[in-house]
Amino acid sequence: MTEPLQYSFSRRSDRATWRPFVGQVLDITGGASEPEITEYRDNSGEVRDRTLKSLLQWAASKGVVVPAYMRIIPFPRDMPLWDRGRRVPAKYFTYRALSREDRIYWDKAEEPMASVFSREVNAVIVNIDSSVLDRDEEFLHVLAHEVYEISRLKEYLEPREAGLSAIEVYDLIQASPDLKNLHSEAWDYADSVVQQLRNQS
Repeated sequence: MTEPLQYSFSRRSDRATWRPFVGQVLDITGGASEPEITEYRDNSGEVRDRTLKSLLQWAASKGVVVPAYMRIIPFPRDMPLWDRGRRVPAKYFTYRALSREDRIYWDKAEEPMASVFSREVNAVIVNIDSSVLDRDEEFLHVLAHEVYEISRLKEYLEPREAGLSAIEVYDLIQASPDLKNLHSEAWDYADSVVQQLRNQS
């Protein structure tokens, strides 16, 4: 039997009403926002070919390797990536109008729309804004965040046949000033990756 979910995260404040519910409904999107590093340096020239393949190879040389169960797909240049009215650098898994107790799974054949992993493409699809491809540091930063967050979310979801409730997943991956969660941990990791890159230059 799978052990109950144990949170090791701590609230950043005493506020407990941060979740943006409309009645008993919430939306969940895994998306990048709110890092410490927000300004990026000019490219060093190390990556001469701005294709996704070359950038992924370069990122792997810096320690950020995309797992086989993830697929990175840039949006077309003329289609900025948006989520709930704001532009975001990346996002994965969108599920709208959930109740608190709706279930979310890593991969469940009977619940494809509630599964983070898509059997249709045999991967977790991560869309990125094409502008992210233009700057080495930004690409590495965003990619590191998504790889960390999705890999850790997999550790929570995959062993649990019954999945997790929508509110549990929300607490794990949504940006919030009140919660130290997988989302903020992922930005801590991504910040450290970029800082290491800067230290090497």
